[in-house]
Amino acid sequence: LEFRPLPPPISACALCHEYPRPPVPHPAFADCVSCHIDPGGRWGEVSYDHAPVPTGCALCHADTRPPLPHPAPLDCVSCHDDPGGSWQGAGYDHTPMPTDCGKCHVGFSQVSHPADTDCASCHSETPGNWDGANYEHYPVPRSCAGCHESKRPVLPHPQDIDCAQCHGDPGGSWEFTHNPAPKEMKFVAIPGATFEMGDHFNEGWYDERPVHPVILDSFVMSKYETTNAQYADYLNAALTEDLIQVLEGVVYAVGDNDELEPYFNTRSTSHYSQIIHMQGQFIVHSRDGHSMADHPAVEVSWYGARAFCDYYGYRLPTEAEWEYAAQGGYHDPYYRYPWGSNAIDESQANYDSPNPLALRTGPYTTSVGRYGPQGTYGLCDMAGNVLEWCQDRHGSYSASEIPLSNPGGPFSGAYRILRGGSWFHSASYCRTADRNRYGPLHQTRYSGFRVVRLSSPQDRLNEDE
Repeated sequence: LEFRPLPPPISACALCHEYPRPPVPHPAFADCVSCHIDPGGRWGEVSYDHAPVPTGCALCHADTRPPLPHPAPLDCVSCHDDPGGSWQGAGYDHTPMPTDCGKCHVGFSQVSHPADTDCASCHSETPGNWDGANYEHYPVPRSCAGCHESKRPVLPHPQDIDCAQCHGDPGGSWEFTHNPAPKEMKFVAIPGATFEMGDHFNEGWYDERPVHPVILDSFVMSKYETTNAQYADYLNAALTEDLIQVLEGVVYAVGDNDELEPYFNTRSTSHYSQIIHMQGQFIVHSRDGHSMADHPAVEVSWYGARAFCDYYGYRLPTEAEWEYAAQGGYHDPYYRYPWGSNAIDESQANYDSPNPLALRTGPYTTSVGRYGPQGTYGLCDMAGNVLEWCQDRHGSYSASEIPLSNPGGPFSGAYRILRGGSWFHSASYCRTADRNRYGPLHQTRYSGFRVVRLSSPQDRLNEDE
């Protein structure tokens, strides 16, 4: 290989080496941070699975694209922003999507991809094979219009592929039904932009830093946290359609007889739950003369939040989307809290167990929207009331100065992100940069969720049906 001059020192390698780039071949066959921000695998003869993306092959090679076949064999970032698998003969699992297949191929329609992989002209992120595969892609495919004259192809679909027009994060076969939106589900549009993500005040946990640039496309987020009434309606519908089962007071997917992925604790299992399962129906509980119908749903796991999203064609927000939305449009300067201020008190959010309804027992939630919009986008309860599940797994932030485009978090990890603080937590947890992490099985009296859908002309920003 032909090597260029070594790049400036990088602190990660300096922990083990006097100079940031170890000799090649590397004595331990470890990865080299001078080429990769967060690589996985070994230095030689191994495919990489890294997040965020490699800075560029140009750090080691005279040309940004190494010769083919690649000696390692490694993926080529001249085609892919974040490839997975080997250069030859493997399917790709990449976030964000490959920039342009045209860099390597004359035209999409003329390509017979050696690994029979997916085509980025239709999909933002597509694991699996092109034919006959079930898709679980994040973010969602941009549009079926990349291959079809209309956004929805004719049925039956010749390749039995899911259609993002109906589903925010689809998986499984083509046979999906589009369910009506939950009652009182309202949305607000969040414009795309570049922003600085992380702790601007250098006061939070270590994993809130470094501050780093992120590019986001526009998206549409629910104005309120998902309520008990909305979640109970979902449970009743899913139970009628034999999608869920109740085992000893806990909701699971039908087929999950080993109880591996609990969705939700009913009140018979946890007295913190605000939904009762009785005589085959899910009913919202009332406490101390107050209906809990318009309070945020709690005791919901990450799996239970995702199941709600899948049923209605939504998805959970990415951590980057959540933080950007929570900043409320204030980016010059950045503030601690969503309403463009570095101060917080109990008139602005439900936090630190104030119990404004004088309930005899917790959870001390309040009606969603009780404190009004927080920030210029019109979102409510981005600080306080309940923690909110995000799509991402927990991971360290990138130190790169190169903006990440629509990041979706690391590919692996035991924990999922929650954001926003809650009635139970102190003011520090209500900061827009604060990060919490729990296992996806976790169900608590202070955690819930809100949803996101793609921004498109078909979006109805105020849904009441």
